[in-house]
Amino acid sequence: MSSSSSLTEDWGRRGNADPDNERCEETSPSDSQRLGWFTIMCLILNRSIGTGIFATPSKIFLGVGNAGTSLLLWAFGGVVALAGLHVWNELGLSVPRKYERSVPRSGGEKNYFEYMLRSPAFLVTCMYGIVFLILGNLSGNAIQLGVYVMVAAGHDNPSKGPVLGIAIAALTLAVSVHIFSRRGGIVLNNAFAVFKVSLLVTIIILGILRKSGLDLGGGSTQTKNFEKPFAGSSSHLAHYVDSLLYILYSYSGFKQPFYVLGEAKTPRRIFPWATNAAVLIQWLLFVLTNVAYLWAVDATRIEETLAEDYNGQSDMVSLFFESIFGTESPTPKRVMTGLLSLSILGNIIVMTFTAARVKQEIAKEGILPWSLFFAKSTPTPWAWLKLRWASKRRHSHAHPGSGDRFAAAERELPDQSPIAALALHLFTSVFLIVVTAGLDVETSYTFLISIYAYVINGLIGFLAAGGLLYMMYLRAEEWRIVSQFRLGPSRWTQSLPAWLYCLFTGFLIVCSFVPPPSSDREYSDSRTGFPWYIVPAIGLSSILWGLIWYGGLKLEERRRGEILINDRNPAIEEFVSDDKTHREWIMTSEIITRRWMTRGYRHEMAMD
Repeated sequence: MSSSSSLTEDWGRRGNADPDNERCEETSPSDSQRLGWFTIMCLILNRSIGTGIFATPSKIFLGVGNAGTSLLLWAFGGVVALAGLHVWNELGLSVPRKYERSVPRSGGEKNYFEYMLRSPAFLVTCMYGIVFLILGNLSGNAIQLGVYVMVAAGHDNPSKGPVLGIAIAALTLAVSVHIFSRRGGIVLNNAFAVFKVSLLVTIIILGILRKSGLDLGGGSTQTKNFEKPFAGSSSHLAHYVDSLLYILYSYSGFKQPFYVLGEAKTPRRIFPWATNAAVLIQWLLFVLTNVAYLWAVDATRIEETLAEDYNGQSDMVSLFFESIFGTESPTPKRVMTGLLSLSILGNIIVMTFTAARVKQEIAKEGILPWSLFFAKSTPTPWAWLKLRWASKRRHSHAHPGSGDRFAAAERELPDQSPIAALALHLFTSVFLIVVTAGLDVETSYTFLISIYAYVINGLIGFLAAGGLLYMMYLRAEEWRIVSQFRLGPSRWTQSLPAWLYCLFTGFLIVCSFVPPPSSDREYSDSRTGFPWYIVPAIGLSSILWGLIWYGGLKLEERRRGEILINDRNPAIEEFVSDDKTHREWIMTSEIITRRWMTRGYRHEMAMD
């Protein structure tokens, strides 16, 4: 990385001696520590391949009524994911701006909303931040992991206590990995992504072998799912809405790299093609995996099994391996269930890495108690051990001057992680498990992934796509200068992905209030364990959570007779590629100052 310009600004010199004033400096990862294209792709694939593709296809199949409609919905989900990805690429690589330059920053939607709605201060930060702090985790996946671990251990009817204990242990392990070593967490994420892609390829191959008539222990009888692929399609809107919410959840991994955009190496160069390649791979794998499921598991078998109470075996992938390998020996299925447990653990690990960065960025805005405590990154224990080892080797080296490489290791920027933000992420994750502990494990899992899909994917996705349309049409001149993307010759073609994603998520948000038929088994209250209106009602109420927090902040300002000022002042460098063909601005450090000032401060700043 070369620097043709370095722009810094320190606003921390103004203020008073109030002990509430806080100030810290955050240093971005060094060039060697930044995320490359392979890691960007792995963040999407590791996050996407999990309970969505393993546990929900059976729910979707029963919801819509047949194989043909189910596959069409999965294929359409890939189209929507690509449209959403274009929205996030355009927003992520265009804002936020500083000194009339676009400088990519971690934090995802938080940055986009703050750019779109800049006044009043802290309003949009509270509205997004409080929701993401509470719901931005994979507690539901952790519960499903607990079920899979118990089934792999031979307990086909796992009780609630051990399942929840394993779920909390998995969340704690994921946080501990990232606390101990940032680099280790990234390597682990990449390894899990490769493993999970290989697992889906294995499922696809097994499905092809079953279709060809090969008997691996479960027989060679062909299913009848594709004889009349659209027979018996559901006529109830609620079935399609709930199914599409599950599919939206399964494809939502495309947003993960944008949460850590500021840690990427030359994001404007690698993000457009790397993210699109990952989503295309995901799309192909998901559709083919569903085809493999339906080649192996007959519709009557799915209906018979899922009509029963939850017993740890009622998801599609368990039925698939049972059909492939038979039920006489439990070993093959238990081995594969253990592998699925590892897959879901990888899902939790990647979400822990990215979501903790978003929570760190929320803390940097100053809206939380002890904000800059949660905003700081600190050297990891691995970095400390590595530094001690390098120092010891350098001082004990026999030949003068030959220990230079160890001295260089001491001078290198240490591996850092947002340890306090990771702890906050663990707290909120466990909090959701505790809150839903009174429900049975299937109900808890269904509720948590449904509320995540409705709020984080549906509601926030709708607002992000709608906000982009607002910028394109109502602030068109400004956005024409800001935007880093051009899709076609007209504004209509440019805005087409945003329209598709906005209309799709808006449809799900509204139509989730349509009740399922009373005779419905898969999406009825008796099946899910909670009334059909609970998820959309709680989801829409999440808008109020941030408003209440913002009101509390305003009351605190009135009580103190002061206003909260939060300044974020980055140092940026221009990256110039070796062949001089690519240039972009990257943030290298940032000074964050949070302080309480008299109400005349803003007038004084305006006069200056």
